[in-house]
Amino acid sequence: MAEAQAGDARMTAIIFVIAGSIQFLNGSIIDPLLMGRALRLSAFGIILSLAFWGAVWGIPGMFLSVPIMVMLLVVCSHVSALRPLAILLSREGLPESEKMLDHSTQKDMFN
Repeated sequence: MAEAQAGDARMTAIIFVIAGSIQFLNGSIIDPLLMGRALRLSAFGIILSLAFWGAVWGIPGMFLSVPIMVMLLVVCSHVSALRPLAILLSREGLPESEKMLDHSTQKDMFN
């Protein structure tokens, strides 16, 4: 669009670099930070999850990477042997206190 309006290749390149930089900053830094804060996930973990599931399944894997990571966090936080992984994936430690998790798993086992 810039080439059609301005007719100058230099102006088109400048607009392309600025728009690409903004998109990269938004997609690689700002969005993972905001998602991580809302979902209590580590921003670095979200970026790794995006890269891994994008390499495995392509674009659909990228769309599913954050929900898969949230499910993994919930499952790992309820299994006592996997709690260190849940702490690693989460932004602020476990999503619930360990006492609550132990109590809820005991209640589920007896019901």
